[in-house]
Amino acid sequence: MILRILSTALFICCINSISYCQDVLTKSDGTTINVKIMEINDDAIKYKKSDNPDGPTYSILLIDVDKVNYKNGSVDVFNKEKKEESSEGSGSKGDSKGGSGSFDINNENTVKKVEALAKYAGESILAKCTGKPDNSVTEVFYDGVFQDDGSKDITIPIKVSWQPRSISGDRKWIRGVVKVSPDGKKTWTYQNDSGGWFGGCAKHLKDL
Repeated sequence: MILRILSTALFICCINSISYCQDVLTKSDGTTINVKIMEINDDAIKYKKSDNPDGPTYSILLIDVDKVNYKNGSVDVFNKEKKEESSEGSGSKGDSKGGSGSFDINNENTVKKVEALAKYAGESILAKCTGKPDNSVTEVFYDGVFQDDGSKDITIPIKVSWQPRSISGDRKWIRGVVKVSPDGKKTWTYQNDSGGWFGGCAKHLKDL
């Protein structure tokens, strides 16, 4: 009986220890993930899942995170100024295609979110198709940015340009559309490019 009590107590202590020795990331939609935070930069948070600390490193845009509760009890809160969304907005330059809601690019929070998503997509495309080129720029075509009223997917037309290290002359570019679902999944649709070996890769990319 004493042995059983000691075993039970040890099990409870282990469970409490596991629960304590982890960080908790809260997304902007209210969902939480038990993680080990690896890095926080200006645009994203890199983390490993607490149940697989030796597994892959994941990344989430800072704009999609509300807060991080660290295992030592401290808390980092992000996006303190929440955007008040409305289904109709005056002064919007977005395209309300097919009854979809356009973005008000005069709203600073809206611009930051779209630009963060575009930058992440542009860097992902270049990392997969060209490595890490110098002087890369991701341009957003705001007249085509919109959010679908039904699915809530965000559509962002972009053009990624860069100057290859080993090639002199004009900058190279790839153009396409990034679609971001409410759960953060990012899909890429290729449109065209300036010509080069990297174009084939960009044509076949889907998930970023």
